[in-house]
Formats: sequence, structure tokens, C-alpha cells
Amino acid sequence: MTSPGRRESAETVLAYSGGVIDRAANQRTEPGWVDATLGSSGTRLIPMWRDQCVVSGEPAVPVIVPAATAAAGAVLNSAAEVVFLGLDDHGGIFAADLSQAGESAAAAAAGGERVLDVRALVGTLSPAEAALLGYARGILYWHRHQRYCGSCGSPTRIGHGGHLRTCRNEACARLHFPRVEPAVIMLVESQGKCLLAGTRVRPPGRTRPWRGSSAFARAWRTRCDARSPKRRACPSGR
Repeated sequence: MTSPGRRESAETVLAYSGGVIDRAANQRTEPGWVDATLGSSGTRLIPMWRDQCVVSGEPAVPVIVPAATAAAGAVLNSAAEVVFLGLDDHGGIFAADLSQAGESAAAAAAGGERVLDVRALVGTLSPAEAALLGYARGILYWHRHQRYCGSCGSPTRIGHGGHLRTCRNEACARLHFPRVEPAVIMLVESQGKCLLAGTRVRPPGRTRPWRGSSAFARAWRTRCDARSPKRRACPSGR
């Protein structure tokens, strides 16, 4: 929360709205540029295990591994995929997918103590840190589920620093890009009360506003937002 000047109202900063890194869309397609950036002394690695990040300490702090350390070698040797995320003022940032290793082995390889869901850390991270970890989680998830071509079933290979996968079947050679799906989060309010949602996988007492996604090119409608909460909160339609 921020309170500029003497204003009484505070501005709320959304947790994942702090993405400020340069994704270097032009440079990452140049031959050898991604490898050179990975080998730079200022580069850092974000080790991930499935949809969770490696953490240490209490309260938990995400492990970020400098490239110029022995731990970076262990992370790279254990990683199924290494994806370029972008550049900041200090150098390159990469995400390393350790999902093929066991949970304990992945944490040990990165020099951490355990793994933890990114969403459990949001309240302790700055918006920039939360955005970066969410970005790493999302793009590695896409890679794990895009190993085969959706058109012909052949294996795909990584390219452009991890922002492209290409079908290895020369007769197909389809290009696959990380998908972007528009999403909406809404607050349903009536007479000073709001409707919150909870799931079985969340700890007791943890709730959230309603959320949903929209198909590509679908026109936004006001009543579209109202239908989803009504359908889920009142399955009988009442």
C-alpha cells in the first residue's frame, strides 16, 4: 500500500503487476546470444520444481542462484529445460526446471531446503518479485506440456531462449508459442458483503475473489461476468 502526499486513500498494488524486466525479444533470437547471456557473471537462475519454487529459511525466501557459483552448475546439470526470462539492471535471469528430479534432490541441487507453491509466497514478496516467479512458473509449465506437437504428435525442440518450440517433423515443422489467455478477477458485492470462493486445496479460512478466463476473440459482456459466479455458487440455479 502507498500513501502519496497527504491523500487519505491508499493505492493498492496488485501482487503480479510488477513485471519490469526486459524480455529482449529481438536479442534472444540471435544465434549464440542466449548462451552467452547464460554464461555471463551477472546472470541468475530461478530453480523451479514443477509449479513450486525452491526456498530456504523461515519465513521462506525463494532461492536465486548466481551463475558464477558451483550451485549454478548443479542446477544446470539437473534441469530438463532452462528458459531465458529477461534482463534487469544486473544481467540475465533464467528459469531452470528441476521437475525430473525428486523433490528433495531438486531442493538440494539448488542449495535450498524445500519447495513451496509460488502463491504461498505472494504476501511476502514485492510485486516485481511475485511477477518474476509467476512468469517463471507459467512458462516452465507450458514447456512441460508442449513437448509434443499438437498437429502431428512428433517431439518438439526449444528455441529462442525458451519462447518457441518447433516440431521436429520436417514435414510439419509447426511453430508453437507460449499461449496467452485473457483472464478476469471480479468482486461480487451486495449490501456491503462480498462473495468469496474457496477450494479443497486451499488451507481453511483462505478464500479469494471469483476468477475466470475468456476464449480468444470473445467479446466482453457485462452479464458474462455475472454468469460464472452464479453457476458455481448456486449449481441449482437459485
